[in-house]
Amino acid sequence: MKQLSKLIKDFLDDMGLRHERSDDQKDFKIGFTGDNGHFSAMITVDNVGRRIVVDTMCPINVPKTRLLAVTELTARINFGLALGNLDIDLGDGLILFRTGIKVGRINLDHETLFALICGNLWMMDRYAPAIASVAYGDITPQKAMAMLEDEPGQAKEAQEALSKQRRSRKQQSADGRTAPKKSRPTSPQSH
Repeated sequence: MKQLSKLIKDFLDDMGLRHERSDDQKDFKIGFTGDNGHFSAMITVDNVGRRIVVDTMCPINVPKTRLLAVTELTARINFGLALGNLDIDLGDGLILFRTGIKVGRINLDHETLFALICGNLWMMDRYAPAIASVAYGDITPQKAMAMLEDEPGQAKEAQEALSKQRRSRKQQSADGRTAPKKSRPTSPQSH
């Protein structure tokens, strides 16, 4: 039976996703640029317990004043999900999308790894504009959900909220101020 770490490494190489390994070799750090931003992900591999967990971090810093509304949005999104879930840290507002699998004694195939890893990345990319619209706009969680259901393109208001956040960060950098940053792993860009 092939080691899970080797399977993950081979899959990431085959997909053209650059990755770094953690010092203890248990984690793979990857970067992904989607339609709605750049995302960092961590793939944690437990070779002994034969488990894989994928966490993709949301690049949005949720202001404390909007934490309750964004928490409501994540609960509303999670209710309709068949695979994976959004997690939010109520202490600092860190949001991530998590998927995982306990493999047991079966051998994983490319299709399963694709659903687990790429599906995770795409889900964060899909939900980031809605999260930004609630975190930085005057949009309610209910309206953000309606926008998600009214795809394609994620509705204009969600895109504007994401753009507003980016402009705010650029302005703070230009003024010599820096926005508070979450402790997140850095990872390379995908090819």
